[in-house]
Amino acid sequence: MEKAFYIIRNTTVEPLFKGVQGVSFSGYNDTEFQEGFGYYVWFYLFPLQVDKTSVVEELKYMRAKLDFFINSMPENNLILCFSMEDISPFCYTGENFELKTEIYNYNQHLFHLAKTKQNVKVLDFDTFLADFSRSELIDWRHYYLSSVVINPKFGSAFQDWFLAKIDSLNSVRKKCLVLDLDNTIWGGVLGEDGVEGIHIGQAYPGNCFSDLQSFLLRMKETGVILAICSKNNYYDVEEAFRLRAEMPLTLEDFSCVKANWDDKSKNIIEISKELNIGLDSMVFLDDNPAERELIKKAIPQVLVPEFPDKPYLMLQFLKNLYNRYFQIYKLTDEDLKRTEQYSQNTSRKKDSIKYLSTNDFIRDLGLVIELKELKSIHIPRIAQLTQKTNQFNLTTKRYTETEIRALIKGNYKIWDATVKDKFGDHGITALIIVNIQEKKATIYSFLLSCRILGYEIEKVLLHKLINILYNKGIKTLKSQFVPTSKNAQTEMFFENEGFQLLNVDKNGTKHYKYDIMEEIGISQNYTLI
Repeated sequence: MEKAFYIIRNTTVEPLFKGVQGVSFSGYNDTEFQEGFGYYVWFYLFPLQVDKTSVVEELKYMRAKLDFFINSMPENNLILCFSMEDISPFCYTGENFELKTEIYNYNQHLFHLAKTKQNVKVLDFDTFLADFSRSELIDWRHYYLSSVVINPKFGSAFQDWFLAKIDSLNSVRKKCLVLDLDNTIWGGVLGEDGVEGIHIGQAYPGNCFSDLQSFLLRMKETGVILAICSKNNYYDVEEAFRLRAEMPLTLEDFSCVKANWDDKSKNIIEISKELNIGLDSMVFLDDNPAERELIKKAIPQVLVPEFPDKPYLMLQFLKNLYNRYFQIYKLTDEDLKRTEQYSQNTSRKKDSIKYLSTNDFIRDLGLVIELKELKSIHIPRIAQLTQKTNQFNLTTKRYTETEIRALIKGNYKIWDATVKDKFGDHGITALIIVNIQEKKATIYSFLLSCRILGYEIEKVLLHKLINILYNKGIKTLKSQFVPTSKNAQTEMFFENEGFQLLNVDKNGTKHYKYDIMEEIGISQNYTLI
């Protein structure tokens, strides 16, 4: 079994990780470093002691032990630190500033470590605890019998929360939230109630829908793509957004709008194609149980959660949905610009229709490609790309930020590419990782975001890489194609670019070699920096 998580703890926490694979635990208060784990998890819980002074001293002791552990571990190991939260049921008499101050100092110390050490991340434990009554958090029978602080009945919820946090650290999340309109983002039915009759605003239930839209807007600002799939006339929808100015959302906040009377499964598939994203990266919200069931059956790849039947439950529902499927630990520039970038892609597709050939379209796009060695400031985005890219990903290797930094310190060269054209800036959308040993080089990762597929940029980047290696005196370039369920379209890429196929192993992985004899000319359709 893979050694995924090593939990450093001060009490019994095994019931919380019962469904998580690859977990090992330290002894109580044992901070000796153990090699070979992907994540080191500092999970020290608030001490359940009656004496306040003892608790304060214990928190100081925990902080010192954390420093000792971090200083004893290599920098290329990732440590996740749980925030300290007061879960004690004891009511300390008198002024309690000393204890509150020490909790504050403990957490501030965590934040300082995360800010100054690239391999330290903080998990806000309060985001888990907030969903439960404090009176239920501790089961005293389990505590006194087995030193279990958190009630084991919350184990399943904890595992969902914890694994969602791991996904957010690795930028693994759904990409697109597809929304119905009637009784979903506003109250009432537009076609029956009219623009003025739908509920949005201060009074119940309109205030619930206003808050829901405000949260959706915040989601969009974190890089979640919003789309509409509604059985309505497009003109009516456009008018509703235009005339009901109190709506937090505007029609421009949606990267794709399907307001018509076609089957919603057809529309969702078209949204997937227009945005060039996988169906399994989409979540569909609809108040109508029949519509939800149809999508579940017609497109099982799309996640279709149950929608609350009371407006006052919607905000908490959406918050939970975001935390489970859309949250991200650190935003990149690309996340902040995502809606704008997908809107630009829509403009590109509309523009491409007027051209007789793909070559003419690419030539007139004015593509500018900048391929440069990786800068440390780009590491979060690069790690994110490796986690999310599936279609044009020749080896499908996934890397964390810590692993990227470890590669840089080894015999690896890493290049990222930004792409611009007359419609706008795609941002950092390509990555190449190469291992160099004397006169030989091996491609470890070669991937492009789905946003820049279809412009033959992958060929330009490969040719530029070969030219870089040629000028470094590299004679042989090796590569692989590792097949997955999503990258079949790239299977012949290396062969089409003149690589010699050496063999295909039992797992279907193709192994290639390319003899670098000379530089390769770059098409004049591109400006390469």
